[in-house]
Amino acid sequence: MFSTLWQSVPVTALHINDEYLYTGQGGTLSVYKICKGKPKYLEKRNVFNHAVIHGIKSFSLEEKQYIVLFGGKEMAILTIQDFYLVCHYKSKDWIWDVQPITKSTTLAIALAHNSCILFDWKKNEEICAFHCSIKCILYSAHFIGWNWEDLVLCAGTVFNQVVAWMPGKNKDVEQKIPLMLIPGHDGVIFDMHYNNQLQILLTASDDRSIRVWKCSMSNGNEQQAKCACVMYGHEARIWKVETLIVDGLVYVISISEDGLCITWLLSMNKEDIQFKVVKKLNLHSNLLSYASDGKDRFAVGCNNGAIYWYSLSEITSSNQCLEAAPFSKDQHGTPKIIKLLSLKAPSVLLYTDKGYVLCYDILLAKWKVVHHLSDYGSYAVMSVAPDGTLIAVGNTKGNVTILYLEKELNTTTLAKLESFSGKIQNISWYQKEMFVSGPSGQLNWYHVDTDVILVSKFVLPQAKHRWHMDALIVNSESQDHVICGDRRGSIHLFVNGQSVPVCTIHGVHGKHGVTSLDKHGNIIISTGRDGYWRQFCVNTSKIEMLTQHRAAQGMEWLENIKLENFRLYVYGFRGNKFVVWSKFSGNEMFSVTCGGCHRSWDFSTELSKFVFLKASQLNIVEVPENVFEESLVEVGFHNHQINCVRFLASYAHDDCHVDIIATASEDTKVIITKLLHNKDVCKAEVLHVIDDHCSNVRSIRVLTSSETDITKEILMVTVGGRATINVYNIQIQKLASNKVPCLVKHVATYKSGASPDMRFMDVAAWKSDNDGHMVAVACSDGKMRWFRLNDNTITLLSESRDTGHCYLVTSRINDHTLAAGTDGFVRIMTSEGSEVSRFRTNQSGVNAIAFCHMTFQGARHGCLATGGDDNSIRLTMLKFERGAVEEVSHCTVEDAHATQVTGLHLAESEFGAQLVSTSIDQRVTLWRISTFEDDDKTSLRCQHLGSKFTHIADVSCIDVIRDRYVISGRGFQVMT
Repeated sequence: MFSTLWQSVPVTALHINDEYLYTGQGGTLSVYKICKGKPKYLEKRNVFNHAVIHGIKSFSLEEKQYIVLFGGKEMAILTIQDFYLVCHYKSKDWIWDVQPITKSTTLAIALAHNSCILFDWKKNEEICAFHCSIKCILYSAHFIGWNWEDLVLCAGTVFNQVVAWMPGKNKDVEQKIPLMLIPGHDGVIFDMHYNNQLQILLTASDDRSIRVWKCSMSNGNEQQAKCACVMYGHEARIWKVETLIVDGLVYVISISEDGLCITWLLSMNKEDIQFKVVKKLNLHSNLLSYASDGKDRFAVGCNNGAIYWYSLSEITSSNQCLEAAPFSKDQHGTPKIIKLLSLKAPSVLLYTDKGYVLCYDILLAKWKVVHHLSDYGSYAVMSVAPDGTLIAVGNTKGNVTILYLEKELNTTTLAKLESFSGKIQNISWYQKEMFVSGPSGQLNWYHVDTDVILVSKFVLPQAKHRWHMDALIVNSESQDHVICGDRRGSIHLFVNGQSVPVCTIHGVHGKHGVTSLDKHGNIIISTGRDGYWRQFCVNTSKIEMLTQHRAAQGMEWLENIKLENFRLYVYGFRGNKFVVWSKFSGNEMFSVTCGGCHRSWDFSTELSKFVFLKASQLNIVEVPENVFEESLVEVGFHNHQINCVRFLASYAHDDCHVDIIATASEDTKVIITKLLHNKDVCKAEVLHVIDDHCSNVRSIRVLTSSETDITKEILMVTVGGRATINVYNIQIQKLASNKVPCLVKHVATYKSGASPDMRFMDVAAWKSDNDGHMVAVACSDGKMRWFRLNDNTITLLSESRDTGHCYLVTSRINDHTLAAGTDGFVRIMTSEGSEVSRFRTNQSGVNAIAFCHMTFQGARHGCLATGGDDNSIRLTMLKFERGAVEEVSHCTVEDAHATQVTGLHLAESEFGAQLVSTSIDQRVTLWRISTFEDDDKTSLRCQHLGSKFTHIADVSCIDVIRDRYVISGRGFQVMT
């Protein structure tokens, strides 16, 4: 009935065997080949229809390799070579751990009520069962050993302690006496790991601590465990913990609900154990699974579907900060400004308060005086051209000296300019074009080659901080435009020959200023000290902002961007740290503590160097060559519940099929994803992340503006918390691989001045009879509101009366607006807010509505389907006539699902209509809607055709385009 094409669900299990990485997501097992770099996807197989894979182990027997999977109450064994299913076992209790027994066809299975089963997987039968004398519910279990006679089961009980017992000891005794009881934690225990070489047991708990216990599990005698140390560092529950020994050093790796993967270094003593945190990796998602190869490499699985791959030796290597060789400060002065240069060798250019320009060869560790500006003092502005051969230095008198620097570090004075009669505020370069800011907002544009030519003079608008920070040139057929970002945070557009800007976007980067401007194709990207970077485009003599994006939390000073392998990286400052941050993964790629941004510094990826001044001393930090190499094996999506999902496009391209999908989430983001289906392989690529909303995003509506074989243009409306509406224009390039596949332009924003607690729950949009569009919004304050979208403005037109109940869903039907809420009523209204009809469909809240036209009693009517918290689906036949709406017939399917219905899609078919419903019960159900005659009366009938279980938890929405279905919740899944 339904077949899964692709899904993104939490990664609940990981395992590394030889050169393969195995992952468990839902009931699907995926295999990756570990190459020199990151693992590469090979194949997958669906193993469990209903259970979720929570554990993966591998073993060999008679020169054959097997893999065992377990989760919930199910266990399966497959051959590694061809994924042939050898055994599938269903238990009566939850399975916490499985251990293959050496040279045997048996397995030990730990169950949730502190019992153990010896199971023969060849015969698919239980041999015997044993219980611990302490009967309780377990939160975790861990087997130690490979032989049944010596096997130890460590059980993390509901009583916050570890019970260690041997199920294979004393075969005639069914109730086993524990070897040891290990109390100490203040919360339940989620994971345990025993290192036989070090004779230590690690326990991870709900109390946010990791405890290291000295004990021996190999002798089988009753004993006491000694707590050697307690490690705190996580802020939430700790799920997994393991030890790794690399080059004689003992490391502990732990993952947690707080998104942190922490690497600890243990110092082993006879009496106690000392520890320190070596590395904290913040992956910004609940970390659920972990696996290592026992040597150096390990993988981490996340709640958002991401998989990370790390080398322990690489992440524990520290960034070396070297101080440059000293020079005579008495003779040359105190360092003030530094810039990186790429000449014969990596070098640092330095300006002192006595007017000296020095160059430091990093490889030779030698200084050389390049030039002396005798009439320059402690204040100066120095800027280096992109090719590193031109140096411009400005002073307080309005003079600018341009030096030409040769590879042998000899300089010649190219020009001395008397630009202004006051202080030079800033100098910037764009290729060989130099822009100089002076007093009163004056800005001069020079072309610098063998001589210096003044091209144009500009004047910045009135502001407190009235000088430019960066500028670039945009060429057009008719004239050149100069885009300038100033210290006040504004963006200006100048035309060559005109002194005042033709267009200004005031204060777009706040009051702290723009830091950089970059041009990529037709897109201008700006960064600022407000923590945002923004995209612009120039149309004739107007600059338009397309989108804005927030960097990592706490990263308020963004200095510039870097595009590498079509991925965007931002570098700037978070507190006293310099940080390189990835927009693709949302992770820090590089960081170094330098003291903060209010000091002279420079960064170059080409030279792999970061330099800064601290206490008048030049410091040099080596940047790893692989700084832009992502650790992601699989990309992650939303960290929280997905509230809405919509198809933006679905089309064929070459031998593949492409789906473009937009998802809106509680994490305030809208992610546009491209799914490329090629035979049995599907690849996911995040095209764009929209993070304009300041609260959760509840709903998305999509309107197609135009579509050809090459492009598709879409108007997308999003609504959410804080009573916010955002409108975007999206251009999808279907065929042009050398262009941006998805261009997103922000069109308009509306924020209600009403209570900040009011939420916009759902939205409907349609093209109005006049120019522009209409938008209807279901609001949590019990009102429906109608807006007009015209050009770049959203205007409130009307609102309905207050019903006293929160509206949950809305839709556009014929010329009416349909809305339903928590009172179980469906209301049909006009755009002026007047109520045309009202009728109850469900006993409680209506979560989903769907509508289509179908033939009833020989005439065309409207069929309305509603699903609610009462687990039922109601079908209502509506007759629209002369502006009035009349209910003709209805039928109700009681208990259509086991829990509340959250998504519906209704479409006309040859036999009437076809309905697809989704629910919290993780069932996608197909229904046939038809009519029948009963006592000379035509009635509706809803026939159940079948259901499919989905591993998407908390299903919230469904959308359909042709024969493709997408459902969302804790992840999303595409089916056909």
